[in-house]
Amino acid sequence: MKIRTNRHVVLAALVVIATLVAACGGGKHDGGSDAASTTTSTAPRASTSTTSTTPARAVTDAAGAAKRWLTAVAKGDDQTALALLSPRSLAKIGGAGGWQKMKIELSEGWGAWGRADGVEMTARALLFPKDVMIVVLHGNVSQEGPPRESWNALPVVATDSGDRVEAFLDVATVTVDPKEGGELVDGDEVKITTSTSNDVYVLVDDQPAVMPELRDVDASGAHWGLVPPALPPGLHAVTVVLTGDGVQATRFEYTVH
Repeated sequence: MKIRTNRHVVLAALVVIATLVAACGGGKHDGGSDAASTTTSTAPRASTSTTSTTPARAVTDAAGAAKRWLTAVAKGDDQTALALLSPRSLAKIGGAGGWQKMKIELSEGWGAWGRADGVEMTARALLFPKDVMIVVLHGNVSQEGPPRESWNALPVVATDSGDRVEAFLDVATVTVDPKEGGELVDGDEVKITTSTSNDVYVLVDDQPAVMPELRDVDASGAHWGLVPPALPPGLHAVTVVLTGDGVQATRFEYTVH
């Protein structure tokens, strides 16, 4: 009886131990393991979500930055003008030394826009990249002669230091048909050729940017087509914007009769 009693005690103890082991094992292979993996995977998802919802850099006042830069160029305020250039633009012209070599050209070009009165400035965003806006300029400007109606465009980009003008970049060579200075006829297509196949946007006058249709890509580059909307008689502009390693805006003027 004594041995039998001890055996029952041992068996009871073994049952308790087995139960505890099973409980621990169940937590590890069933609910415990799943709960642990859920906890581990939740942390990265939360971190990724936080990163993806962080707002990207954005241009805050494109027209204001363009106006300040044009005014500085017109007044010969080199310090302000250089400070308002994007890093890529500054590198393109060779820094302050290159800027000094362009002073006459700048005064007669962008400086004339800074001296003109009543210039309309319209800022337009691109679908991508999001940290760029194109400021379309329209007004009567005196460039090597009496004032005349003109169009132009300045890209403005968001940087860690604020809005900066992205002038002087050569992302690609751009040609158009009809050629600049020609006539635009309602319903006719403007054919655009770019030396790269990077994304292209087109602004007609100061209207929102649109993507032209890609027609072909060959050894000479990419070929695009766009039929402008019906336009009233007068001087109009087709601005071709290329993106890539920077932003380039090339303006072509046309007449509608």
